[in-house]
Amino acid sequence: MGRVKFLDSYVRTDTFFYETYEAAQRHPSILAHFWGPGIYRRSKTWNENIATKWSCGYFQIVFTHYGLTRIWDELSSTRPLECDTLLIVKGGDCNVGQCVKDTYLLNGNITLVRYANELVEMYSYLNILTAKNRKYGDLSLEELNEKFEFQLFGHVPDTANEWDFYPVENWSSKSQDAMLFGKIDQYYPIRSTVAKAIEAHQTFIISPISPRSCKSFYHHLQCKEIGTQLTTLQWADPSHDSQRIILKEFGAHMRKSKICVFDGSIEGKFIRKYSQARLSGCVIASDLPADHDQILKNNIIQLELNATIEEIDQVIKHALLDEKELQRKAVTLLRYARQHLTSTRELDLIIEIAERYRSGERGYWFPTAFTARWKV
Repeated sequence: MGRVKFLDSYVRTDTFFYETYEAAQRHPSILAHFWGPGIYRRSKTWNENIATKWSCGYFQIVFTHYGLTRIWDELSSTRPLECDTLLIVKGGDCNVGQCVKDTYLLNGNITLVRYANELVEMYSYLNILTAKNRKYGDLSLEELNEKFEFQLFGHVPDTANEWDFYPVENWSSKSQDAMLFGKIDQYYPIRSTVAKAIEAHQTFIISPISPRSCKSFYHHLQCKEIGTQLTTLQWADPSHDSQRIILKEFGAHMRKSKICVFDGSIEGKFIRKYSQARLSGCVIASDLPADHDQILKNNIIQLELNATIEEIDQVIKHALLDEKELQRKAVTLLRYARQHLTSTRELDLIIEIAERYRSGERGYWFPTAFTARWKV
């Protein structure tokens, strides 16, 4: 059993990091610690901060994620953690490739991405050398090759917890035919098309009633606000009420709908909603993402990104005529999701890639299949 430190220095609206930590607390091979808010001292390095409270090498892994724009000492220079502790950083939504420009994502031992194509596109060897060149100055290719050791990059898809997203016991108890899910903007053309039609009363697809308002926030917590003894996430604290309500109601809406309508963006990303809907037993109506596309291809209601609302309605209404086929799709993808798309499975992959790194592997690791598509 290994000790894993989940490092965060912000309280944020998005709950995916909290959900992963919650899964780690239940994982049989992990002793999980949540650390950062109210404890980290800016005047000290990561190694000094860890050694202040724990001994050097106490943790086998320190795990953090994209969004910590103030990882102070790691931004200015590469300082690997000491005593055989691995630093693993998971990237976030790296639209238009900005993540490779944020050097701290390249400062750890292992960098994880949510979407497999980012490893062959954004994190290409040439792009990494360019990023390192910005960090170390104007060095030649040979000098750069000598100056830094190549990392291990891995694809770990977005996941969800099966105790938050689970199906109803009987298909007949589902009360809605089709519901729209997700943020609306031009980056998601299917959602934008359906949302406009809902507003104009031009479609039978409905949009779930939103829970009480929760504005986006990223609070940086100072020591004086929290104290120095907080080493676990206080998920039940009233300050997280809005986030927990959103998560609970989101899962409930997915469970009660036969079909969940959304898209993975103009980049065809396998976003979290694919995992959440599958674990909820909701048939997906969306575009076909690049990741896990072989299992999805015959088990979703496939929509084109540029489809009109008339075309979308027609395809979904046709699918609703065959309830038995809808149930088959839901069961097939639920079974797959429980094997491959839970937060517990994500943690298994994190443990595995750490073992691969320790055994000397460097380069790129793809644990699941995906399709690299030419963008036109």
